[in-house]
Amino acid sequence: MLDVQGQVALQSQVVKAEIKAHPKSFDLLDLHGPVAIEGKIRSPNISIVRSIPIPTPVFGNAKNVDCPGLTAQLLSGE
Repeated sequence: MLDVQGQVALQSQVVKAEIKAHPKSFDLLDLHGPVAIEGKIRSPNISIVRSIPIPTPVFGNAKNVDCPGLTAQLLSGE
């Protein structure tokens, strides 16, 4: 579902609007913010308004290990 709010002045040909999407389910590629449209109708400025930080997955929660020691152990056959 899209929620569109804003104004369009036809006499001056200016638009100022904000579009918010309400997704059905979580998607990592969601914008997580409204899209703003401002300026002249023939050449509007379109931008993403970041109201909250975009979540990013955390990779590599491994503990620090002694890599050189483990490599030497692996190569020695122990």
